[in-house]
Amino acid sequence: MKAICITVWAGLCTSFAAHALTPQQKLDAFMQQQAPAGWAVQQYAVGDLNKDRLADVALVVEQKDPAKMIPNDNLGAKVLNLNPRRLVIGLQTAQGYALHSSLDGLIPSENSEEAPCLADTFEPKSLSIAKNVLVLNLSYWLSCGSYATSQDTYRFRLDATQRFRLIGHDTHESHRASGETHSSSRNLLTGRQIDEYGNFSEDKPDKVKRSRFKLPPVQYLDAFKLQQ
Repeated sequence: MKAICITVWAGLCTSFAAHALTPQQKLDAFMQQQAPAGWAVQQYAVGDLNKDRLADVALVVEQKDPAKMIPNDNLGAKVLNLNPRRLVIGLQTAQGYALHSSLDGLIPSENSEEAPCLADTFEPKSLSIAKNVLVLNLSYWLSCGSYATSQDTYRFRLDATQRFRLIGHDTHESHRASGETHSSSRNLLTGRQIDEYGNFSEDKPDKVKRSRFKLPPVQYLDAFKLQQ
């Protein structure tokens, strides 16, 4: 088999080599491509996004520019990491991973000059893929200025246009002083919503409300703006 590359056309040899890569080698090569010098992979998740039974990948890369590490003399972090992040989606093929999306500005940087007390909203394990759905979690917690906290979960699914459509949005809000909690789950395909109200001190919600809402205009990941 070692003689194949000597006796066949070079293009065929290259193709053979690509097919010979293991799934992990394909994944590693794609992630290395998307995180060139000066960037690093921060998180990634694998799973089937286009129902072809192949493991696709979603990853977030972050720039590592020392000039964007800003000293902070006010409340909050002593150094603000303002390096940008990028969400990248790759769909697996026989040859490797094909770039589907590369989105700047969607995932907030670790810190914010406008809100230096805001913790990193993109916590570990904030990115996942389950049942052909891309799931993005963002948390909001301030070390000063507010007792309110919240978590948002956004669900996107590839549709017939080959764009990732927002199909669900869950929120969980709580108040660290009063202990009051409110969770809301909105299905953006059916227009159904479930709200639960409770308190930290209770195992179950005090009140559960089911309702319907008018479906908003369809939103896609490539044009999505976070609600902050």
